[in-house]
Amino acid sequence: RFSPTRVCRVMVCLNTAMTAMFASSQNSAWLLSTRFFIGLLQAPTSVYFPVWVDEYAPPERRTRWMALIQGGTPLGIML
Repeated sequence: RFSPTRVCRVMVCLNTAMTAMFASSQNSAWLLSTRFFIGLLQAPTSVYFPVWVDEYAPPERRTRWMALIQGGTPLGIML
């Protein structure tokens, strides 16, 4: 029904907007609500990305691609 590529593009754009709103929050209500939507918007990409790795990655590189995807979130949080 919906193109996975389009869903991920929209979710990443909305996630970027929510992250900017999170950074400019003035009170705890905004912090909590924007953080909630950031997590909600990450759900579709966390489903589609591993499927794409399995489908498009060369067999000898699948483990590396998956490690990069799975390690990106903790690394991004630390930086």
